[in-house]
Amino acid sequence: MRNRPGIDLLVVVGVTLLLILVVIFSPSNIPRVVLGLPFILFLPGYTLISALFPSRSQLSTIERVAYSLALSIAIVALIGLLLNYVWYIGIYPLLISVSLITLVLAVIAWLRRRNLPENQKDFLRFKINFNWNKIATFDKILYCVLILVVIGAVVVSIHAYNKNQEEFTEFYLLGPSGKAEDYPQNLDINQQGELTLIVANHENKDTNYTIKVIPEDCTVWINGVEQYELNLSLANNQQLSYNVTFVFNKAGNGKKLEFDLYNGSGKTVYLNTYVRVKVTVK
Repeated sequence: MRNRPGIDLLVVVGVTLLLILVVIFSPSNIPRVVLGLPFILFLPGYTLISALFPSRSQLSTIERVAYSLALSIAIVALIGLLLNYVWYIGIYPLLISVSLITLVLAVIAWLRRRNLPENQKDFLRFKINFNWNKIATFDKILYCVLILVVIGAVVVSIHAYNKNQEEFTEFYLLGPSGKAEDYPQNLDINQQGELTLIVANHENKDTNYTIKVIPEDCTVWINGVEQYELNLSLANNQQLSYNVTFVFNKAGNGKKLEFDLYNGSGKTVYLNTYVRVKVTVK
């Protein structure tokens, strides 16, 4: 099978832009999974390999595919690590970051490839008369690794899709920087601490919640108002965040500020989260 020179990069750009539209406008998970798998596992690495090795003769097809898979995983993992420090890890930050890198690398690959001879621009050629015995040992290893990676990706995707169908609620705290770290651990009496409380509904239905604050020698303000109980209603997949400020009025080691979540009219705690703070006299 032959493709026209540059058509592979057009496909990369098309899949990336289509996934952006699907994530923004489609509530269904199926197209997100179908487009998201190659977007995460193949496209970033493929554009990087195409930019580094623009000539078809520099790498065989199987080498390009295998290296693309490995580099894609590495690139996405690195992006996730950086996002954890400069932004936050979520579907939109990850989508924006990976898309930008993929599109920039695709442009670089096209610029490097356009001056090559025509017979070096033709990518991803596959032979129909496949003969395993004539394949080099190294290529056989790459084929096996490629098959295992694809199978693993399919299994993980099916598991993630099934998990997304489960009914659950997210209820957690973030530190002052908006990350899952830097929680206040040491405060003086009457020194203000800050947190962000997150509630996200994934119960596959509209759900009513009650949040009760359980302070230990502590005054708490939620969105600037002193209050210790909240009633809220969230649509499916809706998320709300609350700015929490608090001060402790007594010293102690391991003072606890707890938040209990009740689902609907339930009388028992559905979820809870808390922080412990060492409070000292200034």
